[in-house]
Amino acid sequence: MKTKLLLFTFLSFFAIKMNAQCSAQFTYSANPNGTVVFVATGVSVNPTPTLYSWNFGNGAAGVGQTVTTTYNGNGPYIVCLTVTDTFNTNGCTATWCDSIYLNGGSTPCSGTPNAGTTVASNTSPVQGSLVTFSLSGNTTGSGITYQWQRGISATSAFYNVGNGASTFSENLYSDYCYRCITTCTNSGLSDTSSILCVTPVFATACNASYTYNYNSLLGNVTFTAATAGNVSSAVYSWYNGSSLLGTGASYSTAMSPGNYNICLFVTNSATNCIDSSCQTVTIANPNTCNASFYIYPDSLGAPHTYIGVNNSTNGASLYSWSWGDGTTSTGQFPAHTYATAGNYNICLTVGTPGTTCYDTTCLAATINKTAAMYSVNFGTPTSVSSTSKEIATIYPNPAKDNFTIKGLSTATYRVEIMNLNGSILKSVAANGNQTINIASLANNIYILKITNQDGTSQFAKLIKE
Repeated sequence: MKTKLLLFTFLSFFAIKMNAQCSAQFTYSANPNGTVVFVATGVSVNPTPTLYSWNFGNGAAGVGQTVTTTYNGNGPYIVCLTVTDTFNTNGCTATWCDSIYLNGGSTPCSGTPNAGTTVASNTSPVQGSLVTFSLSGNTTGSGITYQWQRGISATSAFYNVGNGASTFSENLYSDYCYRCITTCTNSGLSDTSSILCVTPVFATACNASYTYNYNSLLGNVTFTAATAGNVSSAVYSWYNGSSLLGTGASYSTAMSPGNYNICLFVTNSATNCIDSSCQTVTIANPNTCNASFYIYPDSLGAPHTYIGVNNSTNGASLYSWSWGDGTTSTGQFPAHTYATAGNYNICLTVGTPGTTCYDTTCLAATINKTAAMYSVNFGTPTSVSSTSKEIATIYPNPAKDNFTIKGLSTATYRVEIMNLNGSILKSVAANGNQTINIASLANNIYILKITNQDGTSQFAKLIKE
């Protein structure tokens, strides 16, 4: 009886010791949405253990023989299962870990990866701007880790930067060199990318100075900002007082004559600079000056003279005459004497200094008398009587196809129409209330000579339009 008891005790101890040896494995199945179901398998503990502990490698954990978790990427993720025998006082514990790949994840790296070439989003960035570094021509796939490094030169010591991502970004304020070490987790082998050194461009303060140009023909003003000190990322805003006109380094707009307070604001978020400048922009009235004159032989005054009429308009203050014989004069009503007869190109320029009001007109005058001296005298054209005695009036003037001479109804007049060179183009006899047809004449300025029965002549300007 004693022997049987000892044998039973020994067998019971052996069974306990045998059950203390355990191991654990698992299988998993993944859904396209990232949900994965894990099932503990190959458990050798007998009887069945009561505790299955999971670490899913995504920051989550679970308990149970069949468990579920969700992943946000393809992996790899290292999943560990720990099986604990809680049936026996000195129960066993077994842990098994494995890497999993989801959604058709790429094949895990093996051997030595190729780190490739270091590239930057901008190799000449403005100081303080964000630059992103990445790799080109490198080995890709799962199971590769990235460690970016930075140094002050290509031969200096390099220090780790970044958070392990395949790219690295930072705001660059000084010269630095960059490289990346890629490591295959399966093999433990590494490679280092090429070194790339980047020098930021120092940006000066913003410059808001500008110029402008007024096109009087189009009525447009073009504002142009200075480029010195500004970079391509600068923003230009044009204001008339507090009203925004437009944006851009160059801006054009139609503006009426007047004075404007135009301000330019320049900002640059890359360099955190801002500048502004204002100018009083004066837009003058467009060119409304009109240079105009004519001459005709003076049949009432001294011989060998011509009467000149300066009928320029719009209040010019400058008058410059070129007589065509190498001499010039100034003033609104000059006089000039020619030494010989001939053809002379007389030109008049009128204008107002400091404005765009300038105009020039020329007249090819034939001085065709036979005496030795020839004079042209300009008088103040306040009325017809200032240049000759008035014996009749004409209307309308300007005229289109006809004008009417108005004088004594019982009188007869000789009406001569001459060009500005004094050549007679039309000569008719008319009574004191007669219409004269000028439809055949070109639109121009003509000299009208009216002579009464006593031989008295009157000169007037006739405009055909």
